Amino acid sequence: MADYTIHRGDLAAGIAFGDVVSIDCEMMGLNLNRDRLCVVQMYDLRSNHVHIIQFPDAVYNAPNLCAVLSDPNRLFLGHMIRLDLGWILKYLGVAITNVYCTRTASRLGQTFGASHDFKDLVSNLLGEKIDKSETSSYWGADTLTPDQVRYVINDVIFLHRLKDKLDALLEREGRMPLMRAAMQSLPGRVQMDVAGWWGDDILSFPF
Repeated sequence: MADYTIHRGDLAAGIAFGDVVSIDCEMMGLNLNRDRLCVVQMYDLRSNHVHIIQFPDAVYNAPNLCAVLSDPNRLFLGHMIRLDLGWILKYLGVAITNVYCTRTASRLGQTFGASHDFKDLVSNLLGEKIDKSETSSYWGADTLTPDQVRYVINDVIFLHRLKDKLDALLEREGRMPLMRAAMQSLPGRVQMDVAGWWGDDILSFPF
């Protein structure tokens, strides 16, 4: 397991991150209008360190974290990252624009019936087994349990390696241009989610 630090309310000042950072969030649920942001976890491959930022008091004044998230030259990796981007925009006021979603990459590259779930991707592409039993635990608690800490670490430490595997597949199948286009459009989709169009595909047929 990677080294980690738990921060309360904001990332500590002076922490340097590399150009590619994996990220994930834990919320009270999956309803953007109802369920608050509880935890943001980020993994810096260069230092092999996970930073876990808790918001147990539902106070979101986090200038140090927002400064890291706001850097347009830093690529953020996530699985189903659209969810994380929505909660980050709503609660922290940061619109992250440089992103990569491993689920989207898998859906574009693995069209032969493979599972696109994170646990299965980690198993099938990396040969690693992870425990996802804490998915439905209470993330708003004042103190995270050891199992919760292990869970949030596992959600970010495999994403760099997954990207490498999926990029190779996308390049081989000639689908990398589609992946780039999908990621360029994602921030706009997140803006619509936060504005109230979550679950409503305004480009779908019939109009």
